[in-house]
Amino acid sequence: MISLSHVSKCYSGKRILDDVSFVINKGSITGLLGPNGAGKTTILKIIAGSLSPSEGVVSFFDKTFPKHTSSLKKRIGYMPENNPLYDDLTVKEYLYYRGQLKGVPPKKIKQYYINAVQRCDLTNTANQLIGTLSRGTKQRVGLADVLIHDPEILLLDEPTIGLDPEQICRVREIIKSIGATKTILLSSHILPEVESICENVVIIKNGKIHAQLCLSNLQSSLSQERILAIEIKYNTTTFETHLTSAQFCWKIDQQFSNHHKRYCIRFSSQHDIRETVFNLILLNQSTLIEMNILESRLEDVFMDIVRTEDSGL
Repeated sequence: MISLSHVSKCYSGKRILDDVSFVINKGSITGLLGPNGAGKTTILKIIAGSLSPSEGVVSFFDKTFPKHTSSLKKRIGYMPENNPLYDDLTVKEYLYYRGQLKGVPPKKIKQYYINAVQRCDLTNTANQLIGTLSRGTKQRVGLADVLIHDPEILLLDEPTIGLDPEQICRVREIIKSIGATKTILLSSHILPEVESICENVVIIKNGKIHAQLCLSNLQSSLSQERILAIEIKYNTTTFETHLTSAQFCWKIDQQFSNHHKRYCIRFSSQHDIRETVFNLILLNQSTLIEMNILESRLEDVFMDIVRTEDSGL
């Protein structure tokens, strides 16, 4: 288990991370989701032991940094966003070299190398120079580098950034396969990536944790919800007052002008609120332009979490 407790990080007086606390369970794949500049890379560097927090505690298996830094680093594999590789070495030469740097015993280096290249689908490129490989293959070499010393925890920073769609799918499948036997924390600003790979998600924005969620539980709750999307003209301020009085959960999805807006109203799938909302529109002498029922999406939930936290509600 990985635990961050009240971790903060400051650079030149600026607080990059602010009182970050969350837990990653052993054997899970967790996504660290947030926009660029949210603090994801800083968190990964702190967990990897390459950066010290200004405040707070990071612990693994009941051991903490910096007291047990040397022993803990051996149990962690970290792949940075801009994965540095040696273009003038072959894949085999590079991975053997990296294994030696990470302290793999000479008698085990061949076994560990074979395991890494097989898991990352690199057997046919083992004798090629890294500089001749495609970006997607280089990214898989980076994953093999992370695996070469057989760590228990993998930290992956934006593992599919800059790849084409085919390469993205290939790397994602490899990560999911590795996740069957490892604990993985990966950062991303791409929601579909987190949905496709991860079991849990930690949402971060502006250096603060907004939520920690189990995706399967969230998807189950979403199946009980629907969204009514409507577009109306005229008298919208009064209409919003009536929506609030009716105790509907709603937000403005788009504002075309002061009196022309699109609303998203969340409701239980067990009830149909279209007639009620239509009567409210008539009551307020508004004009209905469009009305559609939508499936509630993970993206809507994530954005609602962030908006709610920002507004202080």
